[in-house]
Amino acid sequence: MRQLRRIGAALLLMSFAGTFGCAFGEVRWDDPLQREISLEDAQQRYTVLVRWSDFEKAAKFVEPEERDAYLTNFPDFRNLRFTEYESDRVTVDPSKSTSTIAVTYYAYTPASPIEMKVVETQEWYRHPGLGNHWYVRSTFSGLDAIAALY
Repeated sequence: MRQLRRIGAALLLMSFAGTFGCAFGEVRWDDPLQREISLEDAQQRYTVLVRWSDFEKAAKFVEPEERDAYLTNFPDFRNLRFTEYESDRVTVDPSKSTSTIAVTYYAYTPASPIEMKVVETQEWYRHPGLGNHWYVRSTFSGLDAIAALY
């Protein structure tokens, strides 16, 4: 009888955990506003757009007043091919609502099939009072070596 109760309790606990674990998704008790979750999503979307050299779409993650300056930083990279990227883990500084993430892209051009490294420092921030929208300030190192090939 005692073992039957334990099995029943275990089944009840498993069904409870399965139901609420799937229904509510990941729970982060120290991040009740889900800032890290929305930042992870924004950072991943932005990084994939940069990886595919779609800088005009990536610029939508840059604050509107800074988008033109962001786009002028890129030479004409029609032949640039990013092969892959590696990104730091996304963490939010709760006192500042900011995050700095380093992303390393690997790229080559038909002019030089040797793979080169491009490092982007992404500084993500939120404007107070504007909800959970994240903007990025981006600096690249290594683009000048690729631009010299053109």
